[in-house]
Amino acid sequence: MASIKLVYFDIRGRAEFIRLVLEAAGQEYEDERVQFADWPTVKPSLYGKTNLDGLRIDEVHGLWEDQMQNIAEFLRKALEEDLPKYFGFYEKMLKDNGGSGYLVGNSVSLGDFYLYDMQDNLLQLKKDALKDYPLMQKLRQNVESQPLVKAYLARRKETIF
Repeated sequence: MASIKLVYFDIRGRAEFIRLVLEAAGQEYEDERVQFADWPTVKPSLYGKTNLDGLRIDEVHGLWEDQMQNIAEFLRKALEEDLPKYFGFYEKMLKDNGGSGYLVGNSVSLGDFYLYDMQDNLLQLKKDALKDYPLMQKLRQNVESQPLVKAYLARRKETIF
């Protein structure tokens, strides 16, 4: 049995970076996926212990709802303005490393996994996000060609992000 148990929703989300690193390290782990509908039974006391706790949670929920109404504008800006800016930085960093498709040296590092995971999520929102960034494409190929990562990706469940 694995000594590490990763419990997260049945999506890639923030846990995907952890999965990629564990897979690349050859670390055995248990990947327990929780369905959104089952979450209340997994964490039944999340609403607090008192009415005041519940009020505070409701207050945050209201603010969260307001924030979520702006998500379309946020995504537009992120994809049309921020993505080219940051991808330009990353592309230059990769070029400064000799164009090998690795962030540092000539082998995969944690930095490559950060960039790969970020790419993976953005490609779900914008399929052609890498079209103008050949070294970012090369980094993606380098990460995906790591034998243990390749095996993980072949069996990875398809999720929304």
